[in-house]
Amino acid sequence: MLNWLELLRRHHNWALGQRFGYLRRTRSLVDRCSLVTEPIGEIPEKFPNYNTQAGQLKQTKVLFPEYKNIYHDVQQQNLKRLDKAWGRWIKPDQSGKRGGRPKLKLLTN
Repeated sequence: MLNWLELLRRHHNWALGQRFGYLRRTRSLVDRCSLVTEPIGEIPEKFPNYNTQAGQLKQTKVLFPEYKNIYHDVQQQNLKRLDKAWGRWIKPDQSGKRGGRPKLKLLTN
């Protein structure tokens, strides 16, 4: 069980890093031009949302065989929780309040 939790933590952080990386590559500060201060590089076609990241689960299991022991549904639920947290951060609720920025999960002792 501890092995599963560690692998799911890593997968959550990787998926969250993909999303933050997309924002970092496609956004710039209002008072700065990113063309001058930082090269933009290749911009991916699609934002890495739940559907694209869930579609990559097969590749993850091929590249990292230790993920084969984790049920596919469990990994999908992990991505759904991330997607829900991301949505609360990006979109305000009915009262206009937004949730906090999703954080990387840290190791627990």
